Amino acid sequence: MEKLTQNQRIHAIVFQENLDRILKIGGIFTIVEIIDLILSLMGVFHDDIKVYILIVLAIHFVLLPIIYYQKKLYYVHIRLNAILEKVYFVSVMTWGTAFTVLNQIKQGNLTTFALVLVVLSMVVTMRSEYTTLLMGLNNVIFLSIGNLLYEETYFTTDIMFTSIMYTVIAISLSRQFDKQRFEIKRNHIMLQEQNEKLENLAIRDSMTQLYNNAYIHDFIDKSIKYCNTQKGPLCILILDIDDFKQINDTYGHLFGDEVIKSIASMLKYRSREGDIVGRYGGEEFMIVMPHIHNDITAKIADRFRVGVEELVFSKDVKVTVSIGGACLEEHTAMELIELADKNLYEAKRRGKNRVVIS
Repeated sequence: MEKLTQNQRIHAIVFQENLDRILKIGGIFTIVEIIDLILSLMGVFHDDIKVYILIVLAIHFVLLPIIYYQKKLYYVHIRLNAILEKVYFVSVMTWGTAFTVLNQIKQGNLTTFALVLVVLSMVVTMRSEYTTLLMGLNNVIFLSIGNLLYEETYFTTDIMFTSIMYTVIAISLSRQFDKQRFEIKRNHIMLQEQNEKLENLAIRDSMTQLYNNAYIHDFIDKSIKYCNTQKGPLCILILDIDDFKQINDTYGHLFGDEVIKSIASMLKYRSREGDIVGRYGGEEFMIVMPHIHNDITAKIADRFRVGVEELVFSKDVKVTVSIGGACLEEHTAMELIELADKNLYEAKRRGKNRVVIS
C-alpha cells in the first residue's frame, strides 16, 4: 500500500466507519424488508408493495456483500469506497421517498421521509457539498413525483414547506456531524504521527536514522529466543571504519559525519529485507540477519566491504571497513556480540579491510 497523505488517511478512516455503519443499518434494513415481504405474501400489503420490497432486497443483496468485502480491505480502493457510500446513500433516500409517496402522502404524513434523511445525515459522513446536492435533488424529485401522482391534492403548501424544512434540518445536521468527525479523525491522526515520531526518536540514531544500540540489543535478544525455539539460524555483523580517528583528525569531524552517513545509506540499500541495520556506536555499525547461514553471511559481508570501498566522498578519500561476524550456536546475545567483536579485532589484526566470520 502506498503511503497516504494526512487528508487521504482521514478520508480512508471516515469511509471505513461509513461502511461499518452502512453494514449495520443495511443488515437491520434487510431483516425488516424480509418481514415485510412475508407480511405481503400473507396479504397484508398491496401487490405493488411486494414488488417494491423485492427491489429493495435485491439492492441490499448486491450492495452489502461488496461493501463488506471493501471494509475488509481497509485503506485500499478509497475512491470505490466513496462511490459505494454515495450509492447506498441515494438508495436509502430513494426508499424513503418512494415509501412516503406510495403509502403516506394521502394523509400528509412525512415521518418516513424525515426519518430517513435525519438518520442518513447522522450515519454517513460526506463532504457537505455532496450531502447538500443529493438531499436537495431528492427533495425536488420527491415533490415532483408527488405532484405528478396526486396533482392538486398532493402539491400543497404545507407538504412543500414540511419537506423543505426536513431537508434543511438534515443538511444542517449532516454538516455538523461531518465537521466533528473529520476534526476528531484529524486530531487522532496528528497524535498518531507524533507518537510515531517519538517512537522513532527512541529507537533510531539521529544522524543516520539507523536503529540505535538499545534497539539492536533488544532485537537480538528476541531473535535468539525465537531461533532457539524454532531452531533457525541467526548471524550478526559488526562493521568498523578503518582509521576513523585519523580521518577525523585529517579532514575534520564534518567530513567524518559525511563518511558515517554515506556508509549508513549504503548498508540500508544493500541489506536484505528483514535485516536490522543499526549504528552500534561511534564509527561502528551492526547488522542482524535472521534466517541465514555462515557461507551466505560471508558473501553478504564482503558485499558490504566492497560497497564501502566503492563510495565516493567529497574530498576524494577512499574509506574501508573491517567486518567481524558470528552465527548462532546456542549463544546468548552478549556471547554472540562478543564473538563478532572478537572477529572484528581479528580482521583489524590481519590488515583491515577484510571479513572474519565464525
